[in-house]
Amino acid sequence: MNKLKKESKKFWYLDDKDKAKLNWGQLETFMVVNGWGYLQLINSRSSKKTLFQNDNGILKLHSIDTAKKWLKDTISSLDDKEFTTGIFKPFPSNAIVPKVEVIELIMRFLSLENVLKSIQVYSVQGYPDTSELNLFKDKQDVAYVRFANGVVEITKSDITCLPVDTLKDKGLVWETELLSHNITLQNKLEPPGIFEKFVINAFKREKVEGKSFGADFEENFELDEDQYRGYRESFGYLIHNHKKVDSLKCIIYIDSEGTFKQPEGRNGKTLLLKGLDYYKNTLELSGKKWSEDDKFQFSSVTPQTKFVLINDLKEDFKFDTLFNVITDDMEIEGKGTNKTHIPKELSPKIAVSTNEVISGVGSSYSGRQHVVEFGNYWNRVNKLQESISDKKHLGKMIYKAGFNESDWDSFYNYGFRCVQEFLKNGLTEATNASYKKKSLIREIEGSSGDGELVEWIDDWIKNTRLQNNHNQGNGISKQELYKIFIEDNPSLAEHMPKGWDSERFHKQLFHYVKITNGYYYNIHKSTNGDS
Repeated sequence: MNKLKKESKKFWYLDDKDKAKLNWGQLETFMVVNGWGYLQLINSRSSKKTLFQNDNGILKLHSIDTAKKWLKDTISSLDDKEFTTGIFKPFPSNAIVPKVEVIELIMRFLSLENVLKSIQVYSVQGYPDTSELNLFKDKQDVAYVRFANGVVEITKSDITCLPVDTLKDKGLVWETELLSHNITLQNKLEPPGIFEKFVINAFKREKVEGKSFGADFEENFELDEDQYRGYRESFGYLIHNHKKVDSLKCIIYIDSEGTFKQPEGRNGKTLLLKGLDYYKNTLELSGKKWSEDDKFQFSSVTPQTKFVLINDLKEDFKFDTLFNVITDDMEIEGKGTNKTHIPKELSPKIAVSTNEVISGVGSSYSGRQHVVEFGNYWNRVNKLQESISDKKHLGKMIYKAGFNESDWDSFYNYGFRCVQEFLKNGLTEATNASYKKKSLIREIEGSSGDGELVEWIDDWIKNTRLQNNHNQGNGISKQELYKIFIEDNPSLAEHMPKGWDSERFHKQLFHYVKITNGYYYNIHKSTNGDS
């Protein structure tokens, strides 16, 4: 039952003809007393504002329709005694309007939006003409996860569970941040839970290709410690709600051996990302349906949304379309509605899953990416037509029926340790040699490239160029260089199916130099000659 504030007063009356009506001014006061207001997200008086209710410290987003439903349900929940002589100030019996009549008035009322137009506007940043909304937020060095029986506080050195009411005076929280689970903290030395076992296997790689299908299946896999560390830090980063605005990243989970044309999925990428659903308000978007021209991509994002997953990217996905939403304010436009903005410090964190490398090379790209490459253990299990839930593997599915209270405790405790690891280390880049090489090949040769051109260019720059003194004097002419390239790679001559003509070859050669760390050329002198 919705509990009304004791300051609540009736907002209806009988007119001269004993007809029941609503008093707009009293109705506005009634709504304000019970925590209703508007949230302004950017420093602009004319920006679209979001209706919310502060329900005893819990912030709930609303629309006019849900506000009207709240009003009807609240009055309906009052018993007759409370309605006539209880919370509302007593009034003469001859002025009593039956509860059912008041409910009917509310249901037929079409102007609630006009009533609420002048109620108080709030902002987290304390913008002009707003009241500051004091949110209880994660800090750069502290994370909080709120459960039914306590608030888990995570720092670099400690993980503790505080009583529910301990932090009540620290500020307001979104209702989506309250988890219904009763948490029990576990010693990190306890044996790995089902979730942690799944994660560990997700980062195991086949030692000898094809041998994993034999009797010694598990013995033919070894854990990639570098990628596993990268995952733990990324999971902690995504759980932590604080955003350090000068070091924001998009988390990229990728198959180590798949391609868009020959995907080698079922490795656990999406399943692990969906684990964020159990920590915070998340939104999943289809990477296959992604269009950089669609201005409504993020129309479902709200101030409560703390994580956006773009799942299973398509081949022509352009990562630079995410630059702004990763490091700048997020602009949201819905069909038939005004644009809204969420400041970058309050906007959701972003992750993508993909079967192959994403186009784009250079510091603008790498500076916004944290790449984690998955192993092929679970892929091989699937190819054997076995299941995660088989007794020889985990014995149950994660998150599903059979995932008991102890399993949920282990899941959450694993996440706490990942947050702690992130607080200590930040997002430290894994080696990702194969990803970087594939990304470079895709950038230079296109999505169908096999690496022949990139490998030849790299060898020529590092070895042949120096051995033949092409780094001295006038160097080597463009014609001569192209001739050497074709002699070394006859299958890449311009008349061949995968051929490269001279102009395209030299364009990509200089592009390779431009985007590769440690390589430079005098671009301002490029028109002075042909060598």
